[in-house]
Amino acid sequence: MALVLVGINHKTAPLQVRERVSFTKRRLKESLIELKQKDFINGAVMLFTCNRTEIYIEGKGYRCG
Repeated sequence: MALVLVGINHKTAPLQVRERVSFTKRRLKESLIELKQKDFINGAVMLFTCNRTEIYIEGKGYRCG
């Protein structure tokens, strides 16, 4: 199992960039469904606040390192 985190926050990206990666409720649901359909993904969680966006993905059968 591999856990992958992709994220941005107020320290790593300006507001214009953070606004471009924000999700509406509809887009969030569609994105999670699309991620779950990938053969190499067990699950995913998306976390959003006013200052950050984070996507956690659990991969299937891959080892890091």
